[in-house]
Amino acid sequence: MTYIVYLGLLLLCFVLSWKAERTQKKKYIIVIAVLLSFVSGFRADCVGIDTVNYIEKFQRIAEGNPQYAYGLEEGFKFVCGLVLKVWNNPHVILALISLLTNTLILIRMWDFRDIASIPCMVLCYYCQFYFITMNVVRQFLAIAVLFYATRYLKEKKYPRFTVIIILTAIFCHRSALVGFLFLAVEVFKSKNMKCSQKFCLAAGFVVFVAAVLAVANVSIEKYLKYFKTVDFGIGFMVLAKILFFAFMLLQQNRFRIKWGNKLSPAQEEKKYRISTVNTYYTMGLLLAMLGYYFDFMDRIGWYFYVFEGCSLGILLKSDNRRWRQIAIVCIAFLQLYSFADSIIRNSQGVVPYVFLWSIN
Repeated sequence: MTYIVYLGLLLLCFVLSWKAERTQKKKYIIVIAVLLSFVSGFRADCVGIDTVNYIEKFQRIAEGNPQYAYGLEEGFKFVCGLVLKVWNNPHVILALISLLTNTLILIRMWDFRDIASIPCMVLCYYCQFYFITMNVVRQFLAIAVLFYATRYLKEKKYPRFTVIIILTAIFCHRSALVGFLFLAVEVFKSKNMKCSQKFCLAAGFVVFVAAVLAVANVSIEKYLKYFKTVDFGIGFMVLAKILFFAFMLLQQNRFRIKWGNKLSPAQEEKKYRISTVNTYYTMGLLLAMLGYYFDFMDRIGWYFYVFEGCSLGILLKSDNRRWRQIAIVCIAFLQLYSFADSIIRNSQGVVPYVFLWSIN
């Protein structure tokens, strides 16, 4: 059952994303999101390391004892309480979270279809992150919300993005405060920014610092434990991706879009979007390396690491056939390695897979 489900999803993701690429129809992306959400949303309690803990906490909230649902943000418990009053079934919350997470991420990836390969984006998400969503439930929902909200950065709607960060931190997961680093990238990359926009960004940084200090003051012991265990071993996957991505960027004169001397407004925007996506992904790779030294610290990088599919998908839009072929082979190897490794090592506790209704 496990291999039928996961390999079947892999094949469906490829076929449907390929159809989406050829037809440029969003409905295929929606179907992929529904399929992924169906499998992750209706999994049994034994699928995912933390799934059984979430179910127990949701049951406590449903019983009217949210104070015993330890480790959950008060805002998150409040929302769960409202849902459980309508559907008194903790698995409904997992299904809703799965649907939101997968849909927000895939719909946002659809926005990059003009600069990145759709199959590459979808398969990178499935192979690298999908299994994590069945374990790190709340944080990945927060990642999905901020990933989707980055569309407002392109539109320079910084106040809206700031509000989303704060609400996500309150009602989902505190780590969403890392999202203020997206605003730091905007300041670094922006050449023509109005004073009002700079003021909003500066205000955002003030809120970020204040929030970090508040969180540290309230739960400093909780987060200091992440620094107590130090391991200086370097793993294969992130290092291989860094080397591969750095190599391909160094070859950019051979495969990048030839912008020319004078750029049209459309070309300027396209160049800026490609540069921004690559910056996000580079930050994600570097932050993810912290996980090799401190337990759980790689999770900070996931807010940026999730741009992997978009950044690698850009490589597959290269006009240079030779470098595009090299990129296809390398990306396929790295992603399939991640997929196989997740199943074989079962690092997220998703093997064996069991549907909810299969439990006696």
